[in-house]
Amino acid sequence: MNPETICFIPCRSASKGLERKNFRPFCGSDLTRRAITLALEMGLVVVAAPDDETIAEQLRREYDIHVFLRDPDLADGDHQLESWRLAHEYMETHYKMQFTHGVMLEPSSPCRTVQDVEQIIDWGRKRAAGGVSVNRKLHPRKLRIFNDGGRVINWVSFPCAHSFCQFNGIAYAATRDVIMNESLMDDIVGVIIDHPAVNIDDKNDFELAEAWCWHHERIKASQGSV
Repeated sequence: MNPETICFIPCRSASKGLERKNFRPFCGSDLTRRAITLALEMGLVVVAAPDDETIAEQLRREYDIHVFLRDPDLADGDHQLESWRLAHEYMETHYKMQFTHGVMLEPSSPCRTVQDVEQIIDWGRKRAAGGVSVNRKLHPRKLRIFNDGGRVINWVSFPCAHSFCQFNGIAYAATRDVIMNESLMDDIVGVIIDHPAVNIDDKNDFELAEAWCWHHERIKASQGSV
């Protein structure tokens, strides 16, 4: 992947629906470390953004990544775009790096694949893109966010699924100008992912996503041993 693409991973310690979900044990690791590992496997420049100094030090010791300690006031789940911009400013100011594009991987979408992220980055090089997948749960809060910030996409070929999709955090990618202006949702392209994705909000989501990931990782392991 292009080394001028920075991967921003917001990993706050608090959570509204499931306590400390980004750091709960998940498939032998946790959601934050899973996102970091995927980004490093892709060769992206990674900046993780925790809101806790203890977590920040742990990540610095474990990984060869940049760590941007967020102000707790910006780590409430409602300031992702502002935090994304500040992380870019931090990298440019402290490391004199100039990035042309960025991708954001929220830890709470662990079912994504490298191919999903690559596809979204490819679209995001033009302006801004977000992953879209089949929504099976119909959370009213999510639907309001979707209808305010995105566009409904009819889905007619996926069996036994709802007839629409929504942005759900698989990944977001954009040009530097979009990130610096915090204008991601102004004109975002929905990149449809060809498998259902789980955006973890509560305990049921967490268990479903972990079961899905264990299952697919067993399949990958068995194929690799043949």
